Amino acid sequence: MNNHLKQYRMTLKTMSPIHIGSGETIGKREYIYDKREQNVYFPDLHKIINALKKHSLLGEYEKFLLGKPGDLFRFLTDNRVNWKTWCDKPISVRGVADEQFNQISTFVKDPYGYPYVPGSSLKGAFRTIALCHEARRRRLDPRLPEPRTMRKNPREAKDIEASLLNILERNEKKKSNAVNDIMAAYRFSDSKPISRDALAICRKIDCPTAGKNRDPKSLPTFRECIIPGTLITLTLTIDTALLRGKRQLPDFLELLADFNAAYYEGFQKFFPQTEPNSSNTIYLGGGTGFLTKTMLLGLPSGKRLNFTAGYLDKTFRKHKHHEDIRLGVSPHTLKLTEYYGNLYEMGMCEVDIKEV
Repeated sequence: MNNHLKQYRMTLKTMSPIHIGSGETIGKREYIYDKREQNVYFPDLHKIINALKKHSLLGEYEKFLLGKPGDLFRFLTDNRVNWKTWCDKPISVRGVADEQFNQISTFVKDPYGYPYVPGSSLKGAFRTIALCHEARRRRLDPRLPEPRTMRKNPREAKDIEASLLNILERNEKKKSNAVNDIMAAYRFSDSKPISRDALAICRKIDCPTAGKNRDPKSLPTFRECIIPGTLITLTLTIDTALLRGKRQLPDFLELLADFNAAYYEGFQKFFPQTEPNSSNTIYLGGGTGFLTKTMLLGLPSGKRLNFTAGYLDKTFRKHKHHEDIRLGVSPHTLKLTEYYGNLYEMGMCEVDIKEV
C-alpha cells in the first residue's frame, strides 16, 4: 500500500466569474448570437455542414466564410436553416452584449464538451502563493538569505524561484532541475466535469485606482466563464515520502490566508470597490491581474512598487505606469468583470479542503 500518499478532497466555490482559456478565440462567423434572446450558441462544425448540405447551401456558406457581410446567425436565418434543432444549450450574454460584441475566448472543455478546471491551473496558483510565502519568510527571518531582487532578466526570476522551492535534492548535481521543486510532491487532479449551465459570457472591465479619479472602463474583450456560486471538486494527493526530512510548506489554507492578507495590504486597499477577501480565497484562471500571477507580493513594498512600475511601463508604454510610484500602487488597475449587473473581481474562488 502507498501509505506515504495522503489524499484530500478540494472543493472550490466560485465567488466571481472564472475563465480558464482553451487557447481558442472564436469570431462571429463561428458562433450563433441571437440578439433577441441574448444567447450565444457554439455549434458543432460537422452539424453545420450536414445541415447546409441538406439545404444545398455549401457554396453560399463558403462565400460567407470568405468575407460575405454578416454573422452566422444572420446567414442561417436568411437561408431559413432551423439551427436550434441541432445546437447545444445556449450560453447567456444578457447584460454584457452590445454592438461591439465580437470575439469570444472559450473555456477549456473535456472531449465531451463539458468545462472543467485542469489540475495544472490550481497547481500553478498554489505554486505562486508558495513562492510569495517563501520570499516573505526569507525577508523576515534574519537567519535566512533574502532572495535577490528581481530585475528584467527572466533567467534571474527563474533562479530566484529555484532558490526558494527547489529543496528536494532528487538531482543534487543540478539544483535548478524541476525534479527538485517541492511542488513535485503535490499532485492536483483535473476537476470533475462542470455543467454547461454554469457557463456565461463576461466582459473585461478595468477599474483604475482611486488616485486616477476615473470610472471603470468596459473593454471589448469577452470570455466564456464559470458563473459565481458554482461548486468544483478535485483531488489533491501529497507524496509525503518526497517531503520526509525536508522543511514542509505550511497548511494550504494557511498559505492562502497569508497571501490574501498581503494582497489586500499591497494592492486591494487602493481600490474603493474592494474589501478584504476571506482567508481561504484563491485567484484562478485568466484575467485576474499581474500580482496574482507573480511572486512580487513576497518582496518589500518599495522594491515591489519600483520593479512593477518599471516593468509595466516598459511593456505597456501608453498606459503611463511610471505614474504608479506617485500613486503608491502598481499596477494601477483592478481587473473586474460583470455578471447580471454586478461587478466582481475576476477569478475568485473559496477553497475547502478535507482529508480523505
